[in-house]
Amino acid sequence: MGDLGILAFNEGSKFWGTEDFATGLGLMINGVQYALIFATGYFYNPMAGTYDLHLRFVFYDVFGLDDDDLDEYGASSSFNVFNSQVGITAWWQLQHQFAYAPLVTRAVVTRKFLNVPAV
Repeated sequence: MGDLGILAFNEGSKFWGTEDFATGLGLMINGVQYALIFATGYFYNPMAGTYDLHLRFVFYDVFGLDDDDLDEYGASSSFNVFNSQVGITAWWQLQHQFAYAPLVTRAVVTRKFLNVPAV
């Protein structure tokens, strides 16, 4: 059917700040909380022995920080990419000490897989 690739956004080196860690995706997204997959269309061709499949992927991520994030990236950690430790600590404080709700992000991707051999 094809490779969907890595569902997390943490390619590259955290230490060297490359790829996703250079753009902030490794810190800001890292992975998704939920991945739902819906089949929106299906056609089987018995003569050719193939099928077409239309899928809708729905991803949800909670855009917030937990205690592990504070330990790893906060002001008292050794994480030093663009001096972001103070901001990460403040973000954690807003969420956990002042009841600011984390943002829930929803992303939808649709894909069609055509003429897939039926095995």
